[in-house]
Amino acid sequence: MVNEKRIDARMMKWKSLIADRLKKGLEIREWNQPKFAKEADMRVSFVNRVLQAEANLTLQTICKLEEVLGYDLISIPSTFEQSSLDTRGSVEAISGTKGS
Repeated sequence: MVNEKRIDARMMKWKSLIADRLKKGLEIREWNQPKFAKEADMRVSFVNRVLQAEANLTLQTICKLEEVLGYDLISIPSTFEQSSLDTRGSVEAISGTKGS
C-alpha cells in the first residue's frame, strides 16, 4: 500500500530542490521572474509558483525550464547502486545531494 503522506513529503522535497536550483540560475544570469518567464514562454505567476515550490511540474515543464537555464534541474544516475535502492525514502540518495 502506498503511503500518501510519504509521497507528499517526497514531492515537496523535489519541488524545493528544483525551486532552489532555479533561483540560483536566475541569480547567476541576473534575470528577474518576468525575464525568465518570457524566455521560457511561461506566465510570470507560474514561474513564481515554481520558485515558491508550489507548482506541480510535469516532465515536459522541467525539460523546458532546463532548456532555458542550460543545465539540469534534476538528474537520474545512469546506473543504480545497491545503496541507492536500500535508502528508499531519501531524495538525497537518488539526486546525489545532501540536505538543503
